[in-house]
Amino acid sequence: MGSQDNPDTTIKNLHGAGAPALPEVGPRRVGEAELVRWLTAQFQTWPDCAAVTVEQVFRLEAPDSEGCNWSRTLVLDPHGVSPTLYVLAYAASVEKARKAFVLE
Repeated sequence: MGSQDNPDTTIKNLHGAGAPALPEVGPRRVGEAELVRWLTAQFQTWPDCAAVTVEQVFRLEAPDSEGCNWSRTLVLDPHGVSPTLYVLAYAASVEKARKAFVLE
């Protein structure tokens, strides 16, 4: 088996000397409307949360200690869905989005 057939060698070669450095990838810059749409779509993937919509996010004056420039506080229209049903969707969706997006 030659070195090109050995996956371990191939991986080492990708990270070895002379390999180009990958750019750091950070949160993607999005507008408020796009963030609201994304959050709404995330909520609606959760059981019993198909009717929940995100209506507004809140921009922070300066990025917080995590580098995010929008708040965990959202304005929702739950369309009659009980908070006990959407609370987990809220927590998971907001944390995922705060790592993925900053407002333009």
